[in-house]
Amino acid sequence: MDIIYHKSLFVLTFIRFIKSVFQLLVCVFIVSTHSFAQPPSLHDTLIIYFDHDKTLIKPKYTEPLKALKDKLFNTPNKILLVHGYADHTGSDPYNQDLSARRAAAVVSFLQNMDIPVSLIESIRGKGSIQRSLPPNQRVPEDRKVMVVLANRTEPLIFSEFNLNELNRGDKLVIDRLYFRPGRHILLTESIPRLKKLLHILEKHPSLQIELQGHVCCAPAGRDGIDKDTQEERLSINRAHNIYKYLVRNGIDSNRLSYQGFARTQPLYPLERNDHERKMNRRVEIEIIDF
Repeated sequence: MDIIYHKSLFVLTFIRFIKSVFQLLVCVFIVSTHSFAQPPSLHDTLIIYFDHDKTLIKPKYTEPLKALKDKLFNTPNKILLVHGYADHTGSDPYNQDLSARRAAAVVSFLQNMDIPVSLIESIRGKGSIQRSLPPNQRVPEDRKVMVVLANRTEPLIFSEFNLNELNRGDKLVIDRLYFRPGRHILLTESIPRLKKLLHILEKHPSLQIELQGHVCCAPAGRDGIDKDTQEERLSINRAHNIYKYLVRNGIDSNRLSYQGFARTQPLYPLERNDHERKMNRRVEIEIIDF
């Protein structure tokens, strides 16, 4: 009797175990199926493949490139990296040239889509991808250009200035330094920010900077018209105005330089509201030496 009881208990336990395993497998299958059924989201890297020894971009990449353009234009502080490659067949010099031509072809395509070259931070041909394969064995997936949507190097916020944490080439955004639309004249609310910059330069007499002006609302690559001077050099005039203020208040002009970047480096390419337009009407500071 005991033997029959133990056998029955064993069989019942085994059946329960099998049932639990089956239920788990069903759950995994459902989750996996659901995951694969979801439409793929736009990734921040688009890979464009080429035929052997070719630089022609196939029509099937037009829509993905348009989607990448939309994300570039609708996300602040983004840039593109365009890097070309070749497979390992052929000589190294030829592959280097081919990879560069592929990258250039993609850049030309992007420009025809009205993406300014100022938003393409890196254009490089990286040559062949080395493989431990026979020299004549082709690898189609190595014939490509990678278009990467990346973050533009974030400027340092002016209010967080700490000379000990800075390097040559670092940029500072003078937060809340706003200009009147179409003019090189600062808004009254921005004067205290300018005085703080003056104080920092007085406190660090070895600090050398470049003032870099930017504008909003002009055609891509063009400068704005300065309503005060009627010149198409609004970004230059804004930087120069800050320069003159610092010199008038005792900063040696040898420590300062200035230039305008027109509308080549907008933080917000589409400028959909007043906040985004304000952010594009800016002066940044580049650390030259200290």
